[in-house]
Amino acid sequence: MTTQEIIQRAKDFCQFVDICPTPYHVVDFCKKELKAAGYTHLKSADIWTLKNNGKYFVTIQESTVIAFAVGGKYSCGNGYSFVTAHTDSPVLKLKQNGVKKHKGFWVASLDTYGGGMWSTWFNRDLKASGRIIYKGKDGPVSKLFCTKKPIGTIPSVCVHLHPDNKYNLKAFGEKNLLVVLGKCEDEKKDEKKDEAENKEKLKEYANPLFQVILKDVGCKPEDVLDADVIFSDCQTSALCESQGLENDTTIRIYGTYHNEEVGSKSVEGAQTCLTPNLLKRIESLLSNNDCQCHDRSIANSTMFHVDSGHALHPFYPEKHEEQTASKIDSYPSVKYNGNKNFTSTLITGAMMQWLGKIADVKIEKTCDRNDLSGGSTLGCHISKMCGIKSLDIGAQQWSMHSIREVSSSKSIHQCIVLYKCIFEKYHTINKMFSSD
Repeated sequence: MTTQEIIQRAKDFCQFVDICPTPYHVVDFCKKELKAAGYTHLKSADIWTLKNNGKYFVTIQESTVIAFAVGGKYSCGNGYSFVTAHTDSPVLKLKQNGVKKHKGFWVASLDTYGGGMWSTWFNRDLKASGRIIYKGKDGPVSKLFCTKKPIGTIPSVCVHLHPDNKYNLKAFGEKNLLVVLGKCEDEKKDEKKDEAENKEKLKEYANPLFQVILKDVGCKPEDVLDADVIFSDCQTSALCESQGLENDTTIRIYGTYHNEEVGSKSVEGAQTCLTPNLLKRIESLLSNNDCQCHDRSIANSTMFHVDSGHALHPFYPEKHEEQTASKIDSYPSVKYNGNKNFTSTLITGAMMQWLGKIADVKIEKTCDRNDLSGGSTLGCHISKMCGIKSLDIGAQQWSMHSIREVSSSKSIHQCIVLYKCIFEKYHTINKMFSSD
């Protein structure tokens, strides 16, 4: 592939990041792409009919999506090639009834979601995005929204007044981590009156922030039932064809889950029982009453959880394990951890190396220092709940959990080639690595 094509893929990824500021937007984007590719949207409460060569997807709480495609030669017990990711990232969310008047300004109280580098959020032009549910003519209506233009900022205190320069949640907590939305019209209004107004529940959606949101959505403040408002950076991201199903003997699955950044403990998170239930439901419709189908399918399946890793930081090399640290423009890395924060094993690691050779993508290995944890992700939850062997792999980045993260355009291209290979070639090699 040419350099121009690699750059184009990176630009496409940047565009995806820009138009998907929330998990709701990610799932909406995925739904449109899946429908365009011929996938059928199944409702969990409906009766399903599945068939070979069929392509389907389900959503959970409008923030998680799981798609699956049944191979043309699939038969009961052949298993799954299962790729997972997550739709969320650390963000600042509007608290319930969070817009208020403070010292002559309209401000938004924030709820910290996940383990973000909150210091990077100061002095940024922020937009507001999310999903709103309101009372429509024929019942409740759910809509996405995104203000696109800057709606506020979190001003830091100048260095002269804060010489230790510790812009973190400890220094800027409940009282200071606020988005300034603009000046109040009446600056001289009595503060006690402001406080009384702030406590009025009826005022929750009658404020400058929701004036902008509701104008875009097209509803009145009194019709709003609930809203999930997420702030994100207004600055756009910047740069410093698949084979058919006819010969596939497995079921291809892609699942991207919400709430990974806060532990995955929700109905739309990776610890939901809906994932193993979904696998059993698929099997029951395709198994011809084979009572052993589920166990055989699980034994023949592998999950590949894709998530970013930590690239070697040129200014902090001591934070990385010396022998396995990967550079930012290096190859995808399989992540290992002795305490099982990651799920990669001897068998799945060897399988990934084999797939890498087929895809002509070099596979690296990485692990953390014993005295520093690089974090964990959702692969271990799904692997444990479903009993599927698994591994964790991904490209490297700097500034993970910052408001703006940095990765390599070359890495995006390599990951696309590798993940495409997983879906296309897994069914040809899975039984080669069966150890039980």
